[in-house]
Amino acid sequence: MRVDNSKKNSFFKLDLLILSALRRQDCYGYEIVSIIKEHTNDMFVIKEGVMYPILYRLVNDHYISSYDRVVNSRNRIYYHLEPAGLDYLNRLIEEFDQGIEIVERFIAWSRETGSSKKGS
Repeated sequence: MRVDNSKKNSFFKLDLLILSALRRQDCYGYEIVSIIKEHTNDMFVIKEGVMYPILYRLVNDHYISSYDRVVNSRNRIYYHLEPAGLDYLNRLIEEFDQGIEIVERFIAWSRETGSSKKGS
């Protein structure tokens, strides 16, 4: 089991959180931010300036689609997870799980070697 090292040692992408929210339901931008914030206990607070370029890229890559809906006399753009996006999400989850496993093994290894040995 290997993680692709060409990704600058990063196995976590915000795409994972955004697509996971959309797997549950179609959402508009602010709703995605709120869902992620709530369900990560405020660990991930994604700024709109960061999220919207990701959403636009995901639409461009055909992982999600968008549609307009009028709510309380306001036009909202909702995002919908497409089948290709679900496949991409599953790949991201697999990469994330592999990355976590590698980090856990590394931490376990470091604990086995004992404490730091100064002057040895």
